[in-house]
Amino acid sequence: KDVTGSGAAGLPVVAAAMGVGLVCVPQLGRALRIPPRLAALVAVGTSVCGVTAVMALSPAIAATEAEVALAVANVVLWGTVGMLAYPPLVRAIFGTEDEEKASKRCGIVLGLGIHDTAQVMGAALAYKQAYGDETAMNTAVVTKMCRNAMLAGALPFLVLTTKGAAMSGRGGISISKAVPPFVWAFLSLSALRSASDAMGGPGGLLTWLGGTVAPNFLGISMAGLGLSTSMKVVRSANPTSLLLGGIGAALVGGTALVGASVAV
Repeated sequence: KDVTGSGAAGLPVVAAAMGVGLVCVPQLGRALRIPPRLAALVAVGTSVCGVTAVMALSPAIAATEAEVALAVANVVLWGTVGMLAYPPLVRAIFGTEDEEKASKRCGIVLGLGIHDTAQVMGAALAYKQAYGDETAMNTAVVTKMCRNAMLAGALPFLVLTTKGAAMSGRGGISISKAVPPFVWAFLSLSALRSASDAMGGPGGLLTWLGGTVAPNFLGISMAGLGLSTSMKVVRSANPTSLLLGGIGAALVGGTALVGASVAV
């Protein structure tokens, strides 16, 4: 129900934003003379699901440890910037419109414009707490999970289009890495909730898990994100690769803003 109500309008925007990132970032990398494998890692980290996407793609294209570290630095830097900047930005842009429409638009942009899943969850929770908008938070979560699920298609595309990608020696793409475990968990629990709704509404256990337990786990995940975020990796990064990541983040986020305005 949430996917059809909150997420369906965002699916074309998800496809557009991801397409822009996956196609344009490698091309920009070539113009900036960035190694193709690093550009591919930055593209997938920016367009899909941050560090998870970087780690899933790296063995399939035989990326070096240095290239992986630079791609992670981009996720840390630009994902953190997005997590802090997008909640007030989307509120300023869409907040004066029709409440339901504005909430969905804000949620779509939060779910697309920020890199890592935990960063999106943190921004969505901050938005809900600041503006009392649960619809925006739910839309952001659904949009982000739809985006994450598309990793399965993004990986083979980048492997096939990355110059110098080596499929031998370090392995190809596995299904377990193509779709992150948390996406399977999300889909499974969504199916459970949908089945419960079809039988007359969520039971007490599901209501308690969703309303009481889940927010606590979200807080724990944000604490883990903070503890694992070090500016040391950003300071040691190549400035040109960070420039590529910044341009890529702006392209994906800009596409999300325009797409949300048109689609919703």
